[in-house]
Amino acid sequence: MIKYFNTGYISRYFVCFLIGLILWIPSFLVPFNGGEIGLIWSNLLFKFSNTVVLSLFSFILVLVTSVILNKFAIDNGFSGNLGTLVLLFYIVFSSLFNTGHYLGSFMIVNLMLIFVWSNLMRLPYIKNAEPVIFNASFLIGVTSFFYPALVLLFLLVWISIIVHRILSWRTIVITLLGVLLPYFFMFSWFFSQGTLLNELELFSDSINVSIGLILPGDSIEFILLVVFLFTIVISILGVSGKLNEKSINLRRNLIISIFWFILVLGILLLTGISTKALLLVIPGTIITAHWFSNVKKTKIYNYLIIFMLLLVFVSNYLTLFNNFFRSTI
Repeated sequence: MIKYFNTGYISRYFVCFLIGLILWIPSFLVPFNGGEIGLIWSNLLFKFSNTVVLSLFSFILVLVTSVILNKFAIDNGFSGNLGTLVLLFYIVFSSLFNTGHYLGSFMIVNLMLIFVWSNLMRLPYIKNAEPVIFNASFLIGVTSFFYPALVLLFLLVWISIIVHRILSWRTIVITLLGVLLPYFFMFSWFFSQGTLLNELELFSDSINVSIGLILPGDSIEFILLVVFLFTIVISILGVSGKLNEKSINLRRNLIISIFWFILVLGILLLTGISTKALLLVIPGTIITAHWFSNVKKTKIYNYLIIFMLLLVFVSNYLTLFNNFFRSTI
């Protein structure tokens, strides 16, 4: 399976999309149960009752995001010249806990975080890094509208400029300005509309610091979470052991991606882990796909991929059948 998706024939894309469609069918049928609340999410959340359209839009968004991430991974040397492992892992990882969560804000956040990552990966290849740092920081500020705790990702920008040895007082200040500027624009708009106090109250309510793990109540979803984290952790260990064999720029970018995973995991530990664990999908996909594409003995890893696919399939379709039987009783 790994060797199959290490190639970039057009048929591989269709197979990935078909796998995603099969895993997402229950989400087209399970009743909509709402979305997450954030600074602007409550204003953007669709007052729309057609769950099929909402879930279809979410599915298309996942596919588009997976294609963009796969392209950026190839451009930055994380996968083969024409590999589709990144595409496969992003679709599978994004399907872990998707049942009943249509247009979850993590999907939009992940799309924006791809461009944060892409900007940070460009740092070793450009002479003037300050505009790129500002762009990445600005996008982090925007993503924090959906999950306020993600504002801490400005630390990832600082880690990147330290790793790439371009640290200066200017890059530090530019990072902070980039993160805070979206808030200035947003609060200025709320002030002009006379809703500033209400939005500030909503913003404060959306900040939820609860140290500890909030694990899925369903046993299969719990197993999925464990397998998901186990797959990423063994990939991190494998990549870490082979860093000296990489080119200097790829080595640094891999280190940044590992720190990204650790930082987001730390953020989730402060806010609780449920479906928000899907914010780990991008760094997890990048690291896992890179490691799996470079392993020599693929048999065990192929079994791991198949096992994960079966678990996601069983979890999503059990949810579908449970909701069907409840509605008929």
